[in-house]
Amino acid sequence: AYQIIPGSQIPFNLELTNSEGFNNTISFIIEVGVVTSEDPFGPDEYGYFCYDSDDINYDSAPVYNWIEIDPSYGGSGTSLNLYDNGDTGDTENINMPFSFNFYGIPYNTLGVCSNGWVAPGGSSQASFMNSPIPGPQGPSPMIAPFWDDLKTGSGNVFYYHDTDLHMFIIEWSHLQNDEDNYEETFQMMILDPLYYSTPTGDAEIIFQYKVINNSSAGNYPSNHGQYSSVGLEDQTGTIGLEYSFNNSYPTAAIELQNELALKFTTAGSIIQDPPIANFSHDSFDIVLLPGGTDIKHLEISNTGEANLVYNITKEYDYPEDSSGGPDAYGYIWVDSNEIDGPEYSWRDISAVGTEVTFTHNDIGTDLMPIGFDFIFYGNFYSEFRINPNGWVGFGDDNEEWNNLSLPHPDSPRPAVIPFWDDLDPTQGGSVFYYSTPDSLIVWFDNVIHFPGSYNGTYDFQVVIYENGNILYQYRTMDGTIDSATIGLQNEAGNIALQMMYNGNFVENEYAVFVERIIDWVTLDQTFGYIPSGESNIITIDVSAEELNIGDFLCNLMITTNDPEASFNTLPINLYIESNVPIISLSEDVLHFGNVLIGDEVSDTLYVTNLGEIDLEITDITSGIDEYSATPESFILAQGEVQAVIVTFVPLEEQFYEDILIIESNDPINSQYDISLSGTGYEQTGADDQFPLITEVSQNYPNPFNPETAIAFSIANEAQHVQLEIFNIRGQKVKTLVNEYLEVGRYNSIWKGTDNSGRKVASGIYFYKFKTIDYQKINKMILIK
Repeated sequence: AYQIIPGSQIPFNLELTNSEGFNNTISFIIEVGVVTSEDPFGPDEYGYFCYDSDDINYDSAPVYNWIEIDPSYGGSGTSLNLYDNGDTGDTENINMPFSFNFYGIPYNTLGVCSNGWVAPGGSSQASFMNSPIPGPQGPSPMIAPFWDDLKTGSGNVFYYHDTDLHMFIIEWSHLQNDEDNYEETFQMMILDPLYYSTPTGDAEIIFQYKVINNSSAGNYPSNHGQYSSVGLEDQTGTIGLEYSFNNSYPTAAIELQNELALKFTTAGSIIQDPPIANFSHDSFDIVLLPGGTDIKHLEISNTGEANLVYNITKEYDYPEDSSGGPDAYGYIWVDSNEIDGPEYSWRDISAVGTEVTFTHNDIGTDLMPIGFDFIFYGNFYSEFRINPNGWVGFGDDNEEWNNLSLPHPDSPRPAVIPFWDDLDPTQGGSVFYYSTPDSLIVWFDNVIHFPGSYNGTYDFQVVIYENGNILYQYRTMDGTIDSATIGLQNEAGNIALQMMYNGNFVENEYAVFVERIIDWVTLDQTFGYIPSGESNIITIDVSAEELNIGDFLCNLMITTNDPEASFNTLPINLYIESNVPIISLSEDVLHFGNVLIGDEVSDTLYVTNLGEIDLEITDITSGIDEYSATPESFILAQGEVQAVIVTFVPLEEQFYEDILIIESNDPINSQYDISLSGTGYEQTGADDQFPLITEVSQNYPNPFNPETAIAFSIANEAQHVQLEIFNIRGQKVKTLVNEYLEVGRYNSIWKGTDNSGRKVASGIYFYKFKTIDYQKINKMILIK
């Protein structure tokens, strides 16, 4: 039902009369409800509301959906070729492809300014110092998605008429803020009123922000003005709706940010019930051989009314006592003071190490062989150099003695940095190194600080291991120990793990261990929105390519705007084994459709052993007699496949639903459940036909070579149908169907080729069947 928007001001007239002839009318306004940031802002005196993409309980709320029109980034827009070097502006008047009303006035031209505003009707102004909206500064009328002192730089302003979406788009692409050169990329759309109606006949307007910094903090009336102005004002400059000025926002607004959308309209809205999030799985358990991969699918559906918005982040199970990290690559560190930290154990190389001679106290050695390939921030290095200032690098030398924080492009890179300070082994102390097949030790033996304001003697070592781990050990650290940088940094100088910068950190007989948390889960999407009654499928790609044998955990942290499911944790448990049976099934759902009572229909389920030892299927059972399976037990050697015939015989006119239970010696999936469904019906006349349902069947045969058939049916009405093939990496290899089909039954053949007609490799593939109201993904196996 329609409800009143919180904050709306309702005018009332109270008529007062009595029997003596008194008659008076009192006018007053009542403001309704309590406004929050999840409500729209407005209306202004004319009737414009502003909805932002956070107003998810309103059907008029926009959804951020960037439409790129800059040709440099794949768009089809036309450049206005504006030039603005800051503290000025450039405006171009253009004709609209359709007429639109704005505050009740019709317009068919626009003045587009480099400073982030548009003037309906055109303008000769180029105002760059923004001010409150509405107000006397700037043109009137004005549409201001981001009024600020901007400059074109390497970007520009583009326009485009999208005839499919019936909107006119203006994009300020990669402009710079004149105060600090930060990027500002945003766009506005004027929706054609012939296709998007409002109660007043005025056009709806959408602002979208791709990259927004809003960092001009000038003081008006000095150069630049203040933080940006966002909003609308009419032709008089006295009526308008200000979303933001100088970083100030009304209660109903949220702060300008990347991937924000605003919608200005004179239309009210329906307040919707909240979304309801549903998840197809509450956890995943996966067993892989070393180096193996797998793909899982998580379906998120919305059975509520409002759009469901979700965001997914990954949280790996790294040690709880980790002292720091991870950095962007995944490195963490833990010290010997933690319960499960490394044990201080000095590697003595005094009898076997090679001493280094430095030509200068700030110049490192030449590159020398490590003795193995050392993986560091995703790159392999076979050579190293030692710098006298307390670090070991794998690239160019760095003569900087004045230590900096990390990450920093002027700091050593790529490098492990156990104690970067102004050290001087040419005046005191020695440096040694020693390489083994699986480790390299570099020892700074009682090296002194360069004499001056800071002094000290430092005995420490760094050990790098072939598997990528790193160990810093400090035996005796005397004197000034709070003027160094300790950490590690990648080759580009933009990712680093810093343990300390100019502070107390090291101590005597102290160890710091560094290892990487491997990012072994890849998601094809990490955020999105789902309209009511629909669902999204998240592809989860799991890889053991960089992992050793063991158990691993990654929690998917899923946040939604469902008030009953705001924070959700979905664990992915990965078990990497070398000598276990691993069961793999071609399907986890078998649907038999409509079957005449007494008839027998069969489908085939393929069981594969992906492990290295025998897989024993000890029992296959169903809960009701209408379903049966054969064989009920068998043994599969590594790589073998067994076809299990599942039979459905309905005995009555009803829907049958059951679970086929497969028990095995797989240590993780000792019991596998297959969902079974089918409907029995009775034919009462020769011309009777059971109604079609929209569905797709399991391909047959499966596994297959060289081709397989995929049967599907379309019910109710002609509709658009897609049938696509994907490989195990989630990449589309073949489109079988992409067209409108009439009601009926169909059979599509895949001959094991891609869209270019080339034969694809053997392995696991997925086919995705989608209509307007039905979607399903099934797995199939191509063998050679």
